[in-house]
Amino acid sequence: MEPQLDDAARSALDTYLSELDRACPGLASRDPHAPIPADAVAWLVLGPGRLHHTVATGGVISKTAAADHTAHLLPRYAALLSRARSWRLGDGTVAFTAADGLAACDLVEAVADHADRL
Repeated sequence: MEPQLDDAARSALDTYLSELDRACPGLASRDPHAPIPADAVAWLVLGPGRLHHTVATGGVISKTAAADHTAHLLPRYAALLSRARSWRLGDGTVAFTAADGLAACDLVEAVADHADRL
């Protein structure tokens, strides 16, 4: 892989991690059933897997394809990733809650931890 691409992907993963410091503490204090913006959840769960794929393979995939990559890597998040992919593909019936947001925060950390071991 091109070192610049690897560095860029790792730097972008760091951006996701820094966003967690801002977003996740507030989610913990909310009602777990409270609705949260779908675009925020989709951004959190699809982007890091895409970056992980780049770090792992040197290739670039779409955010929707990243849902499958991340589900294979971290199967415990498969349902959340499937819902985020569906929302991204235009399913307006998909909704997310604060509990989903917290799971998204955990997913980002798990993806970044795995990428750090590569």
